[in-house]
Amino acid sequence: MGDDGKAKAKILVVDDSRLIRASFARYLGEQFDVQLCENGAQALTALEQADDFSLIFTDLSMPGVDGYQLLEWIRNSENPRIRDMPVIIVTGKEDDEQERERILALGATDFINKPFHSSELVSRARGYVTLRKTVTELEREIPVDKLTGLVTRDYFMEQGGRHLALARRQGFKIAVARIAVANLDELKQEFGVPLVVKMLALVAKVLRESVRTEDIAACFSTGQYALLLLGADPQASVQVWARIRGRLGNFELKVGERKALIAFKAGISTHNLNDTSAGFGLLLQQAEDDLGAQLEKK
Repeated sequence: MGDDGKAKAKILVVDDSRLIRASFARYLGEQFDVQLCENGAQALTALEQADDFSLIFTDLSMPGVDGYQLLEWIRNSENPRIRDMPVIIVTGKEDDEQERERILALGATDFINKPFHSSELVSRARGYVTLRKTVTELEREIPVDKLTGLVTRDYFMEQGGRHLALARRQGFKIAVARIAVANLDELKQEFGVPLVVKMLALVAKVLRESVRTEDIAACFSTGQYALLLLGADPQASVQVWARIRGRLGNFELKVGERKALIAFKAGISTHNLNDTSAGFGLLLQQAEDDLGAQLEKK
């Protein structure tokens, strides 16, 4: 129990290095209930026995079940509490951008580099434990657009303000992206509104599948979307954004004997940690201005 009488948040640490496990226990043990595992197999057993961990730290290179296999198992779990857990990869500086992109594609939430400082580790743990709690509470009642399955604009704006305040307290980076179907009118003329509606439902499905659990994807209007990307590591948000743009870059659907090419334009804005006055509305407006500039380009 913590000093306030509440149960400590549970954190699972998976690393085959005794020294690394000892560091996690020393740095986080006072504030969190830390469970240590030597490999992925032990972690799988721990998760099968309990699904109430708030956060997982895992190494990649381990004997037996490694970090890649563990992450894949977590993200494919039939238990949503396990499937949606934040997973931070403990990685070495030698890992390149391509490797990080592969890890993000498997569903990693963030990275922390070895060797890490105690203050960085504690800050990262506090931030994601708080975020996990916030996301869990918000998921109880989320207004969703019926056509796309994405959250509504009003909900996006409300939660954007909350997450911006949380990001400032915890030292997080957040980014706001605006996405628009640039050739919407042409698609309606060529294929008709009913087919275009089905196309946009598939676009929304891609967005839902591309973002991480802690991110928020919203439908603003027909063919207009917004994303809120959260992360203590700005590089992780950039890579998530790059992956989403890659999936939307060549979005082609077969309609009978014809093919429909859906063209997208996007704008993005990242908040400045030193700016404590700007609200979420300004962050969104900057992304919309960027989107507008992109739409004006031929």
